[in-house]
Amino acid sequence: MNDKLEAARARLRKLAVFEVDARESPAAQSDWSATRLLLEAADVVDELFWQQAGPAIDYHASSNQPGDDDELRELLLFDPDFAGRRFYPPDLTREEFEAAINAEPGNRSSFESPYTIIRRDNTHLIAVPYHVAYGELVRRLSDLLANAATLERHPQLRAFLSQRAKDLLTDDYYASETLWVGLNKNPLDFVVGPYEVYEDELLGLKASYEAVLFEPVREATDRFQQAQRDLVLLCKDVESELGRRINIQDNRVKLAIANLVYAGGEARGAVPAIAFSLPNDERVIEEVGSRQVILKNVSEAKFNLVVHKLANDLLKESVAYETSFHNFFEHTVFHEISHSLGPQRIVVNGEPSTVNRALKQLHSTLEEAKADALGACLALIAGEDIDARLFLNSFVGNFVRSIRFGLEQAHGGANAIQFNYLLEQRAFRLEEKTRRISVDEARTREAVFKLAATILDIQEQGDFAGASAFVKKYCVETPELTELVERAKDLPIDIRIRYLNWKT
Repeated sequence: MNDKLEAARARLRKLAVFEVDARESPAAQSDWSATRLLLEAADVVDELFWQQAGPAIDYHASSNQPGDDDELRELLLFDPDFAGRRFYPPDLTREEFEAAINAEPGNRSSFESPYTIIRRDNTHLIAVPYHVAYGELVRRLSDLLANAATLERHPQLRAFLSQRAKDLLTDDYYASETLWVGLNKNPLDFVVGPYEVYEDELLGLKASYEAVLFEPVREATDRFQQAQRDLVLLCKDVESELGRRINIQDNRVKLAIANLVYAGGEARGAVPAIAFSLPNDERVIEEVGSRQVILKNVSEAKFNLVVHKLANDLLKESVAYETSFHNFFEHTVFHEISHSLGPQRIVVNGEPSTVNRALKQLHSTLEEAKADALGACLALIAGEDIDARLFLNSFVGNFVRSIRFGLEQAHGGANAIQFNYLLEQRAFRLEEKTRRISVDEARTREAVFKLAATILDIQEQGDFAGASAFVKKYCVETPELTELVERAKDLPIDIRIRYLNWKT
């Protein structure tokens, strides 16, 4: 028995399965001829991603293996060959890459492009554009989008698909990205192309292909977009309780609530994200803004399969399912909105800087803790039909879920900080006999606002020493935390999505 493989299987099995069937989407069914082409396009994107980030074995042979195929294929795909996956030669080092650029500075742009792979040509390194390196698959993908555009009824989506089909063949996505940001009122929505650089663990430069087909939820989108429009007034209400000013970044993010219909490539990963923000092109963001999509059905699956079970096991006071999910989702949305709040460009020791640059490796963890705490403040002030006592119970009961990702992860570390800070403030306690979490509403509310203000102060000052001391004190595994994590060991850590075969 392969111990490493079995250990990987055990980790994968800690993810509860959530099934998604594209045929259950009313919008997808209403124009199935066009939808089928988009679904097929997402599958082509999956093949592209496999060539970029998967092990050096045949995609079709692996995806069609008998027996435990889904699990084994997932294990193979997300077990890296090497730090740079297949974006670079396997033996390439960071030092060799930089030396090649220094030797020929004119190559920097092509070498550092998100849309090239690096290959060896005898003794030299060369940059090969994606549309050349993956030519056959890219052409197939482009043809599918072009054909879908001819069938698409919504004029804005039709224009986007048509332009995206062209842009895939040149790796210049500016025109189609601009069209995508402007999409509005279309029954189905689609993102497709190389976006995130997470898979490039060598240099963090190369983008992976992904595709997401989703159905906007209009009523929820309209309500939270109104909250965004009222953000200045909302922040003034929060500031009075927070005891400090909140800076609102002018980033023109258009918020949307949607249900996931299908995904391919990096978006079909082992643990799905609740939200994504695109595009990443700074020119597009500066000129027309960006869009942030929050996937309600994925959020609900995580709540149903993990969060609610965990909270019921750990909290003294259980919360009814509907109320508890409402609280969870309200906080999820306000968490995302909170990323646009607080300092960004700052001055440190008389020099212009940014929070990210000043706080270095601590930035991500503190930013997630800030968004959690400030998101809770916003929800308490402006959330729809929020019962503060029940909301705060749910809020505290959710800490342990993300902590189990590991304190070295941004979300895990952020929740450890919140847990230990609120525990120190006596916002909650573990009851002597039952060892369940008993939440004090008044103290918890006060502590959440105090925590948000504390992190905002650290960010505004760009205080790396203060941030280090804060993280060192609170991002730790205390006895109480260890006890609760141990009690939750048999519950799923998160979810993974199983897409049902839409072709049958």
